[in-house]
Amino acid sequence: AMAHYGKQEYEEAERLGEEAFACTQKTGQDLQRLKAAKSLINIYLHTGMVEKLKLVFPIYEDLQDRNFDIEKQKNYARIEAEFQNKRKEEENVLLKSQQIQNVTTIRTQRLHVIALLILGVLLALVSLWAYRMKLTQTSLLEDRVEERTQELNLANRKLEKSNEELEQFAYIASHDLKQ
Repeated sequence: AMAHYGKQEYEEAERLGEEAFACTQKTGQDLQRLKAAKSLINIYLHTGMVEKLKLVFPIYEDLQDRNFDIEKQKNYARIEAEFQNKRKEEENVLLKSQQIQNVTTIRTQRLHVIALLILGVLLALVSLWAYRMKLTQTSLLEDRVEERTQELNLANRKLEKSNEELEQFAYIASHDLKQ
């Protein structure tokens, strides 16, 4: 229709425009119907068909309002989607930050556990060393006590022998003195 309109074939443009408008009315495609109505309005304005213009113009305005509402809903949906995406991105950043914090906490806890295990092992080694030292010291002391006991027993035997010799000497000396 607009091709004929451009060539100033207004009757053909009007016929094709009205056919396109009627066809879009059957299919229910508002955007195509809006374009067809706009073309008809241009043709009717140019050709001076005011009565037909009065019939099509309210339909055009209604289609424009519906199209505006649809565009408004699309824009609202787009803005809502952008907002949701931005919110999800912020949540992802927050979750990543929390994840890093959790990993750091876990690493710190692992280091604490490892340090406690090392400390426990060191304590066990020190305790084992102290126990062995005690056993060694006890064994040495027992050996010394045994050695000293033997020395004392030997000294006691010597003293007993010396006492016996002294007693015999004293007995002999006493006997010799009595005579």
